Amino acid sequence: MIHGLFSFVLVLLMISSLYLLSSSRLGAMIRTVGAQGLILGLIPFFTGEPIHSPHTWILALLGIVIKGIFIPLMLFRALRGVAVNKEIAPYVGYTLSIGAGVVSIILSYISYAFIAHHPIFSSPLIPASITLGLCGLFLIIARKQALTQIIGYLVFENGIYLFGVSLSVRSPLLVELGILLDVVVGVFVMGVVIYHINKEFDSISTQSLGTLRE
Repeated sequence: MIHGLFSFVLVLLMISSLYLLSSSRLGAMIRTVGAQGLILGLIPFFTGEPIHSPHTWILALLGIVIKGIFIPLMLFRALRGVAVNKEIAPYVGYTLSIGAGVVSIILSYISYAFIAHHPIFSSPLIPASITLGLCGLFLIIARKQALTQIIGYLVFENGIYLFGVSLSVRSPLLVELGILLDVVVGVFVMGVVIYHINKEFDSISTQSLGTLRE
């Protein structure tokens, strides 16, 4: 039962990544990345640590509060401050983006097949973490709106976080806390960047930055 639920959770993470690649509506993307955060908050209970371990509960609560609630609220606040609610004319179309997501899933399992024999990298979380990382990088590269790129950054970090959780039995709590702190700092910095881009150019499209060369 637990193994089946665990597999279902991993499938949800991958499906949510494909949805992010196929969506143009920023509000829906923020809700999706928030749902990813809530799911990731539950992952520590499946890593093999005792369910009553303080490490497990602290990591889960931090993931749910920061990734699933706090960061999405910040992104919605940023969305209300800009005059755009969807990604228009991305660098890479949505059909090709979904194809790239499927390729990312395939590559993640091929990569996992080469390292799964090693005890440290035998966790089934690793293919999902690679998929999240690749999909996040693709969003950063293939989208124009700064807010969409921030969402891509968060998805990429979710992949790093998931990889860290897969090693949580062997790694100290300090590693996970450092990852969560990086996310908070990154979102604050990017929020400032969005504010200034929108203030100067009345748009949060990163194409507008090209005018700085003139």
